[in-house]
Amino acid sequence: MNLLSTNTKLAKGQDLGYLAVGLSLLPGNKSGREACPNRGACFATCLDSSGRGSMPNVIAARLRRHEMLNEHPDAFLALLDLETEKAKRKAERKGLRLAVRLNVLSDLPWEEMAPDLFTGHPDVTFYDYTKSPDRAWDNLQGLHPSNYELVYSASERTSNPWAAVYLTAGGRIAYVDRPGTPDPYWAEAARRGEDGLSWADGDAHDLVFLQPRGAVLALTPKGKLKKAATKFA
Repeated sequence: MNLLSTNTKLAKGQDLGYLAVGLSLLPGNKSGREACPNRGACFATCLDSSGRGSMPNVIAARLRRHEMLNEHPDAFLALLDLETEKAKRKAERKGLRLAVRLNVLSDLPWEEMAPDLFTGHPDVTFYDYTKSPDRAWDNLQGLHPSNYELVYSASERTSNPWAAVYLTAGGRIAYVDRPGTPDPYWAEAARRGEDGLSWADGDAHDLVFLQPRGAVLALTPKGKLKKAATKFA
């Protein structure tokens, strides 16, 4: 069983000098254990069922990974370490650097679960989106491994004052931009380039750590979200 794989958006990293791979588990509580403790309206429109994600064999593979993590965590982390090393060698053969997204569909605190993974691969960039304000802030303040970058993913519970402070401090926020719906003031400020903030294309590639500091990464609605009432995903 392979833990790390790629997808269309991850593959865009090669044009930027990176081989990007990710770990896809089942989101929310679909495995029987919560993998997205800060989820909200996004769960109803999660992209886990988009594209090949609706195929039974893909769902089964994600479930097997989750079961291995829950039932045999030491073996899981050993395999993740091994696959990271193999991916790093593959990237080197291609003249690329390796980037690993640990939460393609989940929101697990890998800085707590696998600290040795980051120290064991200091030349690898790990990154994730998170809906946890606490994780995002701690990461920005340097309380996580230096080679682990988090981007805060806006939700219906995002505080306007907190988001503005987070962006001004150099954080990045992923935001679903749906024309015709009002933006929070921090997103409006970023769109206008005020307060040192900027607006960036979040769909251009998945390597969020290469995006400008203080940027709102605008994402277009995808999958179920195209027809959903919520703008968060």
